[in-house]
Amino acid sequence: MTRYPLVLVLLLVLLACSAVAWSKSYRILEGPMTIGSAKIHVQMHGTNHLYLSSSEIRGAFRWRDHLRVGLHGEPLAYGLAGTAAGHPIHIRVQFGPTRIQEIIQRGTQTRQLSWPKPPHPVYVLDNNLIDGFQVLVDQVNYSRPSTQRFLVFTPQMAVFSHLALKPVWVGMFRAGSVTFKAHRLQGMLKIGTTRLPLSLWVQARTHELLEIKQGPIRFLLGRSRPGSVPQKLARWLEDQKSCLTSTTIKVRTTGVVLAGVLTRPRLPGPVPAILLLPGSGPVDENGNASGILEDDLYEQLADGLSCQGYAVLRYSKLGIPPSTGNANRVTLATYAQNVRDLVAFLRHEPGINPHEIVLMGHSEGGLIALDAAPGLDLRAMILLESPGLPLARVLESQIAIQARLRGARSKQVHQKEVRLHSALRAIRATHGYRLRLPSSLRANVYAHLFAHAAGLMRSELDVQPARLIRRLRQLPILIIQGKDDIQVLPQNGRTLAIADPAATLIMMSHLTHDLVSCHGSLLACALPVPGTLLDPALIRHLLHWLGRVAPVTVEGSLNRRSPIAYRP
Repeated sequence: MTRYPLVLVLLLVLLACSAVAWSKSYRILEGPMTIGSAKIHVQMHGTNHLYLSSSEIRGAFRWRDHLRVGLHGEPLAYGLAGTAAGHPIHIRVQFGPTRIQEIIQRGTQTRQLSWPKPPHPVYVLDNNLIDGFQVLVDQVNYSRPSTQRFLVFTPQMAVFSHLALKPVWVGMFRAGSVTFKAHRLQGMLKIGTTRLPLSLWVQARTHELLEIKQGPIRFLLGRSRPGSVPQKLARWLEDQKSCLTSTTIKVRTTGVVLAGVLTRPRLPGPVPAILLLPGSGPVDENGNASGILEDDLYEQLADGLSCQGYAVLRYSKLGIPPSTGNANRVTLATYAQNVRDLVAFLRHEPGINPHEIVLMGHSEGGLIALDAAPGLDLRAMILLESPGLPLARVLESQIAIQARLRGARSKQVHQKEVRLHSALRAIRATHGYRLRLPSSLRANVYAHLFAHAAGLMRSELDVQPARLIRRLRQLPILIIQGKDDIQVLPQNGRTLAIADPAATLIMMSHLTHDLVSCHGSLLACALPVPGTLLDPALIRHLLHWLGRVAPVTVEGSLNRRSPIAYRP
């Protein structure tokens, strides 16, 4: 009777020893900007280790792979599946005793390759995934501060190359709110005549990767999220529910359905309504982009304004669930038509004053608002961190200032600008929604980032917001520009105000592109900590201006202290 529990315990112990697992998540950054994410999951089965890795850079690639290695990191099998520049890719590699066999499928094309297995140990390494790096740093002798060389095989390129790694020193590495004792490794990856310098941080005790830096690109261990900030945001949003109601809406437009939320004050109406136009990227109705922005900034805006008497409609962009459609098959004209259909929806909503519709555009949403406004019979317009210069110049200035803040020299900044201009020339010269990359652009990071949205970018690149705003001189316009915005620089707000002298320009100290206050490094503030509250002065400025151009004229029971009590 007592044997069964003992056998069960022994079985569980054996299972635990044969499949130890751990997982890590990373952000992929270019300078301060998060451009993607990566994950790794490691399972240890006796003498074999299985590494499961995934990686995504928006508009460039999305894939996952598996790498099975022996006790000393020697590869046994490898597989990859995903998309690159929108095209499917599948790779299978088998490492036999004497030969390496590889099958590569890209779209409808299949290649079968074979090489003699080198006499020296070989390792698998892909710059865009974590697993190969993790295997390699496990093989480094950290007690020997000299250069250690590895022969590596890159399945996607089907080439052998050489990696040199040298432990430089042991120091403290900070990831979010956690500090690690860590080794720093300097390296050089040589692929043919190309040399790619590398820098890695590895936790001293476990040898788990903390950071990989390759030129301007970094894989950074996911930061921890202090519980107090998201809790504070959740508490603030919950407090607002007593003075508003929320309704989910669906509006058919340009052959798709846009889904969103309409918040209304608890007033009898009719009340003014604000249509909130989101910024660029995969932004949902709350202003979040998965793994990048998690501040509910549009929900904060909507609730703060609805608690002061304004209905606010916010929505998930075309192609961003729960909205339908293809987010890559759009142009500026598509977005402008979406705005017209949403305004028409608001005009027919009960409890809304059809003559008091205000457009409020954030970032790219401001450009869309300027383009869509003629003929809409609007009451007013609000532009939040919106471009005043053509998009091509906005991108150029954004790249330059962020590079300089990272310490880049003039020559390095110029090299970035040359790569940007090459990518933009290709977008202007091509047709269709997607840019097919020629060989001359395959190493151009900007071409990869923009390729999936070439149609949208072509429609926006050379549009001059200053000309658009001049057409609207009879419309009351508020321009809010943050002095600490390093994505749409302060010059943009001033350019819009010069083009329309009747507009109201408010330059806000410490305001960033994501509408939060920055009181530290501009690079550190470029991506807000999840759960950050909006700058309280922003809502006060909005309400003060709206009170003059589109006042709430009905009385009722509202939480009138809401914006005054709004504190980060």
